[in-house]
Amino acid sequence: MSMKNDFGNKMAKLLPKIMREFHLRVKSIITNEQLSLSQIVILEYLFEKKSSNMSEIATILQLTMGRATGIVDDMIAKKLIKRERDANDRRIVKVCLLKKGEEMAEKIKMERRESFNSMFSILTEEERETYLNIITKVCNSFGEKKKDEES
Repeated sequence: MSMKNDFGNKMAKLLPKIMREFHLRVKSIITNEQLSLSQIVILEYLFEKKSSNMSEIATILQLTMGRATGIVDDMIAKKLIKRERDANDRRIVKVCLLKKGEEMAEKIKMERRESFNSMFSILTEEERETYLNIITKVCNSFGEKKKDEES
């Protein structure tokens, strides 16, 4: 078996284990707060961006506008976010966090950070830095591959 195939086989085996463990560690956020994964993604996105229109939300969730609207409606009912009309163009509707949503997004971010720190605490500082450099390099290549495919 070639080195390339061996690497692929090991990654195919290890990566799902890491993802499963991470999911188990952050599952409490979802069950305790009764949030779906899509709602968590929206909270984090709005926390970073401050506001967004519905088409952006549908795009990042990779859902139809109708499905994204249903998720947003549920979050409005939970008083996590609100809709606002643009002052200059009433046709444009933005979604933004309410105080409860901001607090939830901060809590999620903190719990996620603590989960990662806990999962990787067996590594030395140098090993963690090396790991970050590697996954950063891999993630940065995703955009490059997409550009190559479009050419």
